[in-house]
Amino acid sequence: RVIRPKPSQVVRILRQAKGHLNLAAGIDPGPLDLLSTDFTEIPFCGGNRKAQLIAMIDVASEWVPGWAVGVSKDRGLALECWRKVVEAYGMFGRDMAGVVVHSDQDPVFTSYDWLRALAVDSGVRISFSERGAWENPWIESFWSRFKTENRDLFLDAKDLKDLEGLIEGRMRYYNGSRRHSSVGNRPPLAYLKSEGIGPRTLSAD
Repeated sequence: RVIRPKPSQVVRILRQAKGHLNLAAGIDPGPLDLLSTDFTEIPFCGGNRKAQLIAMIDVASEWVPGWAVGVSKDRGLALECWRKVVEAYGMFGRDMAGVVVHSDQDPVFTSYDWLRALAVDSGVRISFSERGAWENPWIESFWSRFKTENRDLFLDAKDLKDLEGLIEGRMRYYNGSRRHSSVGNRPPLAYLKSEGIGPRTLSAD
């Protein structure tokens, strides 16, 4: 017989707080106030190989401040993405204190390392979907557009390093050039600039 492992203290707390975990529900966030995140699978090398991609999207501006791609959907990859997010916010002269980060209850997002990096080290407010993808529509919408628009390009990637370079280029285009109807038919960085939020080293050009 296999003995089931006991749920972690985090999981027990989440079970007790059921019905109160989704801090993103019903709020009208301003720019840089609410980030949505999740993993997705990216086929490459003609569809013969698959990678895991994680990103964070600012709900109000559609800006993607951080992402990471690798072979496994794990805490290391998620924390690599998070480090990029913290660095990107720093370029705007912002820290992460008080920012709401919304995700599903994947084991990566309920792990001690993830929660320590966000809640303890950065003062982030953690929000969880209680109904899976239904309560995290922002990142799901982003994945739908991003993967559809770039599918053929990613399939042509010969290896993971090649794929990473392609994703880097498409993320730059998405943030700096691609127009979004939700922010007045402007690119995310241009929208943020119009809101008086200007990066110190990035450019909306």
